[in-house]
Amino acid sequence: MPILIIRTVAGGLGRYADGDPVSAVPDDHVFGRMESLDAWKADGKLEINWPGGFALIKLPDITMDEARELCSSHSASDIKRKYTFDFREAERRSPETGRDTLNTQSQITRNYAEIKSLFSARL
Repeated sequence: MPILIIRTVAGGLGRYADGDPVSAVPDDHVFGRMESLDAWKADGKLEINWPGGFALIKLPDITMDEARELCSSHSASDIKRKYTFDFREAERRSPETGRDTLNTQSQITRNYAEIKSLFSARL
């Protein structure tokens, strides 16, 4: 299952912007403590001190190639992504599972078909 690493804070000039899909990784990827709250806590650090900056969006209904396309740039030398993702709108209540974990743990599992409209082309 592909996992998108989404930037959740604005970077400076020449850096990723808020909502940029930074990378697509497989579900067996070992995250660093700056990418993942779980990795931060596993490193013995307090959750309250995690600086954040990234959200992990697990997408079980698409391929890695499709996920990589969502992270693509306009050119090989350009950091500016083709798409931006409105990650704040991906959180939702589900009657079956309760509250999703995007706001509380900076990660969520959603079907791409359900959140496709949250991706928009960046010119």
